[in-house]
Amino acid sequence: MPASPPRHYALQTGFTLIEVLVSIVILSFGLLGIAGMQAASLKISRDSQHQATGVLLAREYAELMRNNIRIAELTTGTATSGNRYLIAHNATKPTATSKDCRTKTCKSSDIAQWDRDDWLMRVHEALPDAKVEVCFDNSPFQTSSNDAGLPKGWGNCDNTGNTVMIKIGWLQTAGKTETKDGKTVFTSSLKTSANALPSIVLPVVPGGAFGAEATPPVTP
Repeated sequence: MPASPPRHYALQTGFTLIEVLVSIVILSFGLLGIAGMQAASLKISRDSQHQATGVLLAREYAELMRNNIRIAELTTGTATSGNRYLIAHNATKPTATSKDCRTKTCKSSDIAQWDRDDWLMRVHEALPDAKVEVCFDNSPFQTSSNDAGLPKGWGNCDNTGNTVMIKIGWLQTAGKTETKDGKTVFTSSLKTSANALPSIVLPVVPGGAFGAEATPPVTP
């Protein structure tokens, strides 16, 4: 019999199962990284939007006070008497405005109360878990070495001087607790925690220069 010609075997090429699995794992880590970057970007964008909204609302309230100096210059008051522009740190969102001064004739005190209620409702609608305090405060910032320059916590106004401080805070990151210089900030406990810090502090001198022009809002 004639001898059979030698057989030539082709070299086997391609991916093994292990190589495929390793590639999938690497791809998964890459996709997780991209998702994390997108989530961080959305958070930064949302927080920046809230910050800008808070500053605009604070400046708007300062203008409302300047337009009603007769009431805004009173050094004491509540929601229904005296300087109605002052807002306690534990004030809640009004359910309705007392009197719509856009369509009715109002006295200066009525205008102040309507301004306050309407503005406070819009703050709570624009900012998550919003907290507001408006008070006369001659020393709104801390002086201790570790916290120097940071705003004081809620409910710590000294009620002296002729400068009104508009303080606004909100829940920055839903479901998370963040800390700043060892103090709890932007959490659901904002409404009761004396150690929580306002996000914005805007000084206003009723009848004088608009605070934001002379001193930028403090954003710790």
